[in-house]
Amino acid sequence: MKDFVIVVQGGSIHVEEIRKALKGFNVIFSTWEGNESKYLDSDIVVYNKIPTYTGPANLNLQKITTMSGLTKAKELGYKRALKLRSDLVPTNSNDFIKLLDNDYLNFLCWHSHEVYPDCPGYLVDYLMSGKIDDLLVLWDIKDMSWCNVPEIHITQQYINELMDKVDVEYFLQELNEKNDLFWIKRGINLRTYQANKTYNKFGKFNFELNKEHLVSNYTKFLKKNN
Repeated sequence: MKDFVIVVQGGSIHVEEIRKALKGFNVIFSTWEGNESKYLDSDIVVYNKIPTYTGPANLNLQKITTMSGLTKAKELGYKRALKLRSDLVPTNSNDFIKLLDNDYLNFLCWHSHEVYPDCPGYLVDYLMSGKIDDLLVLWDIKDMSWCNVPEIHITQQYINELMDKVDVEYFLQELNEKNDLFWIKRGINLRTYQANKTYNKFGKFNFELNKEHLVSNYTKFLKKNN
């Protein structure tokens, strides 16, 4: 695991919980200026300046902390990374890391959320892992003006830049009572998403890559509704 690092991006409210859960792993925190008192001298931390433009649903905040954390990881010589929200805590980090396939980009799942009429859904952006170079490409979003949904930007970026280079693997179905992810903000375990398998255009979580949706005209639903 010498070439692998966990990049924890976002606010600093749950630093102690995250640090405890990830003990024994290489960790880089990427957060905001003004939170210095939350961290130890032994922590590796990137402090980012909060931008004026936060993007749709704070996508630019997520992009900045993710990109700077991954860039730091690359500078330190790491090759692979897990990008983790700063309010998501693995309940069994050792077993969770074993779920991640080194040959793929690993996502929680595909969400068949019809956020726009005829929208086929999107890749869930809570956390993801893969080669650092691929993750940097995934998050290098140039234009945030065309859509208000961060996950759709991520999905389109994957289609445009990475789909022909690396496939996606999902790990939601592998989570269990002994190996889960606790979302502190929502107070839920992510394995509870497994129960939502009945068709519902606003709430179905799929475990297989939806190749039929990952095409160059993926965002055609936007043109129909603008």
